[in-house]
Amino acid sequence: MSDWAEFSLEDLVEVHNHKRVPLSSMQRAERQGSYPYYGASGIIDHVNDYLFDGEYVLVSEDGENLKSRNTPIAFKATGQFWVNNHAHILRGKKPHINDLLIYYFQNLDLHPFITGAVQPKLNKANLLSIPLFLPRKDEEQKAITAVLASLDDKIDLLHRQNKTLESLAQTLFRHWFIDGAEDDWEERPLDKIADYLNGLACQKYPPENESERLPVLKIKELRNGLSNQSDWATSTVSDEYIVENGDVIFSWSGSLMVK
Repeated sequence: MSDWAEFSLEDLVEVHNHKRVPLSSMQRAERQGSYPYYGASGIIDHVNDYLFDGEYVLVSEDGENLKSRNTPIAFKATGQFWVNNHAHILRGKKPHINDLLIYYFQNLDLHPFITGAVQPKLNKANLLSIPLFLPRKDEEQKAITAVLASLDDKIDLLHRQNKTLESLAQTLFRHWFIDGAEDDWEERPLDKIADYLNGLACQKYPPENESERLPVLKIKELRNGLSNQSDWATSTVSDEYIVENGDVIFSWSGSLMVK
């Protein structure tokens, strides 16, 4: 049986925050180049010099994304690049730790470690206090990382297949219903061929208890799916507001549409 233990992040990584240097938008405009300039959620610009050379894990230090998780809060940066002061810079003391950290943060509930009501922040002390439960043996840690990487590859393949199928469906739709439209086809407004209604302001319908509740679909759920950050409403709302298989949900305040 595997021998697992609790590690602190400080046991596993080197922290390189002291090397980061923020540049204002004006400074970046004067220093445009080919080296990625990273912020809390990824590349935000390119500049003409670099601070880091190698493979590192960047972890968001502040920003609403720490709570909403619309983009990854831990991601890998490789090669030569610059980092501002909105991301922690970590490097595993052993090479496989970098990948393990990213997978760990993907599924970690950060709320106990975040401070700031208006501007969420994951400070260095709280970051380093996060416990990690891992096998003691490097070989087992590497095996876990390899399995997760293999699953990531399969997920990426499925996403690419889905994009191909979506593109094919759009092409067929255009061929059948736009390019191939007949002169005697009738154009009708949406309300003549479908029933629709606006969603509820579900904060007015809080759940009555843990068992009689339903997840609420908002714009962020249409983008990313339901998560443990999704809101809940009472299950006793009118049946017409409960989404069923085959319904089409779309945002009226953006351009996103999901079936």
